[in-house]
Order: sequence, then structure tokens, then C-alpha cells
Amino acid sequence: MIRVVFTKKSGSFFKVSVSGHAGYEDSGRDIVCAAVTSAVQLTANSITEVFEINAKVSVKAAEVVIDVSDFNVTAGKLMEALYLHLDILSQEYSDYIEITVLEV
Repeated sequence: MIRVVFTKKSGSFFKVSVSGHAGYEDSGRDIVCAAVTSAVQLTANSITEVFEINAKVSVKAAEVVIDVSDFNVTAGKLMEALYLHLDILSQEYSDYIEITVLEV
């Protein structure tokens, strides 16, 4: 199961943590893991490399965290787009993706 935790403040996303493995198919053939990984990488690269927004991106064996603690409208919109994308995937693959939204 892929677990995604989005954190919002004042209605805007500023942090996402993605961990686990889908287990939809064998490693290298898992389309759910591939879709989630690609979306998260695109979001992280868009924030840090394209828009050059100061963000902390942590990548570990089975977890990625994107944290934009300093409020930034562009980063918030990119995180919202990631949320929408992953939400659609989680509806189609509900046994493999779980999304939680925390408001702080």
C-alpha cells in the first residue's frame, strides 16, 4: 500500500509524504508505483528546478517528502495538482493507494 499524507495550512498544501509500495504487480511491472513515483518526481522537480522554490526534498528507500515550509503560491498549486492526480489514481486503485489530508 502506498500511503500519501498531504499537510495543509490555511487551506494550502505545503508538505507531502509518500511512502510504501503499491504491490499491484511485481517490481518493475507495477504501474501504480510507476504512476505515483512519476507524479511525485515531476512535482519535486517543478518546485525546485523549474520554479527554483526553496523546498526540502527528502528521498529514502521507500519514502519521499516534499516540504515547502515558506508559503509559496506556485508550490501550493503544484502540490494541489499532485493531490488531484493522486486522488484520481486512488479512486481507481483504492486497494493500493491511501491518501490522508492533515490541516495544521
